[in-house]
Amino acid sequence: MAPLLRQLRAYVGRSTVSAVPRKYVQIDGLATLVHHRGTSTLPGAPPDTTQGSVIAFLHDAGGNGNCFSAVMDALAEDHSPVSFDQPGHGRSGGLDSLGGIEAMAEHAESVLAGWGVENVVLVGEGMGASVALEVACRGRLSTAGIVGVGTVGLSPDLDEEIEQLAAITAGKARRQFDQSGYAPDTGREAYGAAFQEWVKTDPRATVNDRRGQAAWDGGAAARCSWWSASTPRTSIERPPTRSQPRPVDPRRS
Repeated sequence: MAPLLRQLRAYVGRSTVSAVPRKYVQIDGLATLVHHRGTSTLPGAPPDTTQGSVIAFLHDAGGNGNCFSAVMDALAEDHSPVSFDQPGHGRSGGLDSLGGIEAMAEHAESVLAGWGVENVVLVGEGMGASVALEVACRGRLSTAGIVGVGTVGLSPDLDEEIEQLAAITAGKARRQFDQSGYAPDTGREAYGAAFQEWVKTDPRATVNDRRGQAAWDGGAAARCSWWSASTPRTSIERPPTRSQPRPVDPRRS
């Protein structure tokens, strides 16, 4: 019996540790849900970011911060991964998207700067990659590097997707789970987890995400000496200045 009890206690302990710590922060009157790892902190206090590097994940259109849960778990032993739901997404407040990359970047700055973190590594997926570039090039947050997942630079042609989303929000088409970005051998468990996150965000927010992404002209990133918004790329050869981080080439990681 004793060995079994020890196994059960160990299992319960693992279950408790692996449960995703979450907390809400108020940004311009909007409750923003933050996902983090490490030691839990008191309500109103910043998450614990003392372990290794602070790695901030920025989600794609229609997503939320919990989409990165698996990679955050993998990084938690050595680093301090954090993510959050943009307003109008997941469990954050607001009924709609902020509607523009610049506004999303400002919101991300407000979330992270409020914790006094420095040398943040920004990881952005899709729309989040554009937000990461905008944050880094604005220079208001101390950043150490950028990892862009998907297209890095000005958005590809989004007209067809925007048209489909607009038809859904107008009640003229059914909302269907998009599996096009998954590997052919993706298992049902992975699809199920992704679907659970997908349904948390209203398609009205998603269509306005894409409209804002399509309208982005490169913003502050277009004025960065180390990155050209008109020439998307994944690695930059020119050494950045202290306030201009070097993007990380995902092919070399």
